[in-house]
Amino acid sequence: MKPFILNIFLIFIFIISHGQLPNKQIQKTVSLENNFKIEVGSKEEFDKLTTYTLFILSRNDKPIFTDSSLTEYEFGDTLYPIVHKTGKNSFEILAEVNNRPNKNYLKRFQIIEYRLTKIDTLPTFFGKAKNLDNDPKLEYAGIWDYGEEWDDSLNQRLTVYNPIIYYELGAKGLQLDTSLTIEKNQMIYGAFKGYQYNERSSIKISDLGDRLIIEIARIENKGK
Repeated sequence: MKPFILNIFLIFIFIISHGQLPNKQIQKTVSLENNFKIEVGSKEEFDKLTTYTLFILSRNDKPIFTDSSLTEYEFGDTLYPIVHKTGKNSFEILAEVNNRPNKNYLKRFQIIEYRLTKIDTLPTFFGKAKNLDNDPKLEYAGIWDYGEEWDDSLNQRLTVYNPIIYYELGAKGLQLDTSLTIEKNQMIYGAFKGYQYNERSSIKISDLGDRLIIEIARIENKGK
């Protein structure tokens, strides 16, 4: 074997034996409440954005979930990850996923002791939990995707149905607040057309007015 090839081979063997393949190195560790920890690797940097495609969730150093797929996790927003205690020994953890060119979303891990029981997704939130209605519980709110605008054949400016979704924070974690979601989107869009972004439902900007902007501002500023 030629010296150069031999050296490369020996370096490769050393890397494998020490568990330090370049795309598997732990690049960042995030310590969370209740002894949870997130370790991430496979780091990629794009200007001011950093993403990770190796994600390891553990508690007391016992592994709960490992994601080595192409899902890109992001930690640029200091709001996330979020941990909510949902029972005596149950929790939900929310981590931000980069979904470019679409809007980011949250992956929610539901855990009992050291066992992952469910994974689902939520929209990213406008900010911390706040009292957004008249009951004593706090709420988070967010939208699933970026808005879109265009001109029709009559030069009328149109946009899409892009509802704000409200989640109430209770003893069992986040629950969809159906009444608040329906009430606020009826107020904004004139009718409740579901919980999902709907590009087939076009709305005149002139009919929408500033109601969506005003409600987002209320969510972002309330309780500051």
